Parts: sequence; C-alpha cells; structure tokens
Amino acid sequence: MNIPTWAINVLVMALVLAGTLYVVPHFLQ
Repeated sequence: MNIPTWAINVLVMALVLAGTLYVVPHFLQ
C-alpha cells in the first residue's frame, strides 16, 4: 500500500492538533 506524502502530513497535523487541544486545558488550570 503506497500512501502519498500529503496524506501522511495531514494525518500528522491532525494528531498534533488533537493532542494540543487535549493538553492545553490541563496547563491552563
């Protein structure tokens, strides 16, 4: 299965964004 580079970049960005939104509220408290 050959995954295009842009698809990997989109997946990584989605994971980073989700992780940031999950972690930030804990630091703000």
